[in-house]
Amino acid sequence: MRFSLRGRTLKLVVVAIGILTLVSFLVAIAALHGARPLQTPTAVVPPTPTPTPKPMSPRAAEAASMPELEVIGRMIVYTAMLSIEVENVTAAVDGIKGMAEEFGGYVAASRVYTRGGRTYASITIRVPQDRFFEAIDRIKALGRLLSERVEALDVTEHYIDLSARLRSLRALESRLMELLNRALTVEDVLKVESELSRVRAEIEKITGEMKYIERRVEMSTISVEISEAVEKPVPPIIPEVDWLEPVRVGLRFIVTIIQGLIVLVIGLSPIAAIAAPIYYAYRRTKSKKEEATS
Repeated sequence: MRFSLRGRTLKLVVVAIGILTLVSFLVAIAALHGARPLQTPTAVVPPTPTPTPKPMSPRAAEAASMPELEVIGRMIVYTAMLSIEVENVTAAVDGIKGMAEEFGGYVAASRVYTRGGRTYASITIRVPQDRFFEAIDRIKALGRLLSERVEALDVTEHYIDLSARLRSLRALESRLMELLNRALTVEDVLKVESELSRVRAEIEKITGEMKYIERRVEMSTISVEISEAVEKPVPPIIPEVDWLEPVRVGLRFIVTIIQGLIVLVIGLSPIAAIAAPIYYAYRRTKSKKEEATS
């Protein structure tokens, strides 16, 4: 009886373990299937036809491939030509040189020479654009201004055009470098290198021209012609002639003579009063003697 109870108990335990094992297996399978997302059927949408792009002109394609140009201010090249007359030419030249250095500029050319006994000079300076008109006023204050001419040249459009050409050439240079890296034959390599050399030479030329324009805009040019002042000849002093003075002198002389005659007559009157009767008596006595003798 005891043996039969133990056998039943053992069977129940084995069945329970089997059931637990089956349940665990089923739970594991369910968990594995639950980790995968459920796929829902989706409607098939037909592809939208892509419109074919319209052909572009070469100039439009080049402009589209170029980056947008940066906005720059107006670029003005200022130049001035002055002519002045000074007392001391050497001192004026030294003053202009010192002013150029003071303003942060420099002397581009200078010449002093003598002609016809007079000293002349010509000097060209470069000064920053913001001190251009101040420098002109300082130069005019050195002496007497003979002539003045100021010019302003707008190079903005030319500079923008050069910048656009430079961007296009650099883009072309990049494409040529790509072609050079993909070239397979020696002939292709030589052709690409030849074109690449031409493009780089053009890039250097445009870059140099742009730098030249930038320097001319940054530093304005002033050219000055200096001449030595000539002392004006003193005109001869013509004495003033008083034509009435001789008349007055003549009249005074006549009056003096008349006065002298009057004085002489008055002075001789007593003598004449005495001498006249004597002379008259003498004449009568002489006349009577002559008559008696005859």
